[in-house]
Amino acid sequence: SRILGINKGSLKPGVDADIAVVDPEKERLISLDGLISKSKNSPFLGKTLKGTVAYTICGGKIAYKL
Repeated sequence: SRILGINKGSLKPGVDADIAVVDPEKERLISLDGLISKSKNSPFLGKTLKGTVAYTICGGKIAYKL
């Protein structure tokens, strides 16, 4: 972020709070109805994966909440 001159890459006061909060223990079954992408194919369909994003925070505001 320093090279690009953007205010990212730190959790210090005054810096944009763009972070993802991950629950590494939560398991999730990947299903077709759960895909957000316009593409409806994935090698992970039908598989249970461990670890999922609980929150995404952009610019200090919650953008996604599980």
